[in-house]
Amino acid sequence: MYRIPLIHTKTVVSLVALLFMCLCYPRSLYGLKNYDNHPDLAKAMEFDGETNGCDRKKADRSKAVYHYLRYLEDEENSFQRARVYCQLGAMYAVSFTKEKGEKRDFKKARGYYKKVLELEPERIGRPTMVARSMLIAFDNPIGFERVKAAIDFYEWLNSFDDEKIKKMWLPLIPPSKEKTGVRIIPLKNPSLPSNEDIIGIKNSIEALEETAIYNGVYDAMTMDVPIEGLTYMLEHLPDNAPERKIVKKAMNELAEPIVNKMLKRGFDVRTVNEQIVLYTIYRGPYNQMGQAVGKLFALAGQKGLMPPRGPVTYKYLNNPTLVSSEHWLTEIRIPVAEDAIKLVGKLGEMTDVKKVPAMKMAVAVKPEGLAEPGTVYNRLIIWIHRHNYAAIDGFREIFLTNMMSGDYSIMKSEIMVPVEKLSDLKLTGCDN
Repeated sequence: MYRIPLIHTKTVVSLVALLFMCLCYPRSLYGLKNYDNHPDLAKAMEFDGETNGCDRKKADRSKAVYHYLRYLEDEENSFQRARVYCQLGAMYAVSFTKEKGEKRDFKKARGYYKKVLELEPERIGRPTMVARSMLIAFDNPIGFERVKAAIDFYEWLNSFDDEKIKKMWLPLIPPSKEKTGVRIIPLKNPSLPSNEDIIGIKNSIEALEETAIYNGVYDAMTMDVPIEGLTYMLEHLPDNAPERKIVKKAMNELAEPIVNKMLKRGFDVRTVNEQIVLYTIYRGPYNQMGQAVGKLFALAGQKGLMPPRGPVTYKYLNNPTLVSSEHWLTEIRIPVAEDAIKLVGKLGEMTDVKKVPAMKMAVAVKPEGLAEPGTVYNRLIIWIHRHNYAAIDGFREIFLTNMMSGDYSIMKSEIMVPVEKLSDLKLTGCDN
């Protein structure tokens, strides 16, 4: 089966890019370095959930922000100030702690990301790549303006080779010293990146180039005449760019009769009731899940949980564009009777029973005969934002017909994603 990247929505797609960069950069490349042992920077990093080893219990945005801002009163180096402002932006865009009542604030995030580029408009590093990526969504209305911004970002990324990375590197320390404990070690040229850093930058450039083009395609699809946006992208991509395939695929999908038929059916938001589910976590390609589904049904029979109380559901747990197919994670769910809750914790490490709360879902139908549902996902996300909703979790798919055939193209399914009204999220300062 084919799946589009998970939750490629307006701002959310940039958040995915940001999360990728946090996870995939070498630690020395994206982290702050407290080269002067400044007490406020030490405290800020202790309370920042991204720099404290992901310790969510200790993470406290208000304390981290307080100490970061105090540190900025003393710090003069533009590269270090840019790194701090990037951390501040991330805390309001993605790395907040919901359990402590923290919420996204896109207005504040945008302000901090703009400061990054005011300080460092040319050099390349994690802060400047993140800021440019996020500001595509914050600074441009959805549609053609955002398509052009995605191409501009792609062209900026594509301009860097090894020599330009060395020349335009955003350093981690001042050019005169590196601090280890209390000892100052002179360095000949500490502003130059290591080979590991160059490899990390190049890998991130490659991933973000692809993400920028995916974003541009989705924004082109919101236009009244999507082909105009897609054509603009092809005109500006190099002839040998592998990302051209992404654009051409979208063009081909627009011409499929079955897609046009599906689009006429429209989309909807409905509440999916609370369920008790027997589930297992499967790792591997989507087209090889049949055996795992069969084993889960067999287990349900052994435990007296048959017949099921509804159709099988897949919840897609990670992004298939960021990991290879043998590491794709899917939660396979079978709805069962309420008394199955007595089996919680008794079925093994990757298999269990749980209660899934009622959720408001945006829903689209994948009809029989459609083998690759990328356009369904794309159009559903576009519809969500046009109707002032925001996706708040990953996609799931409920199979209605021909589930046991093993042939995805003849299955009918409902593709769903949990949503909330933007007004209920209380986000500020952005059209997202």
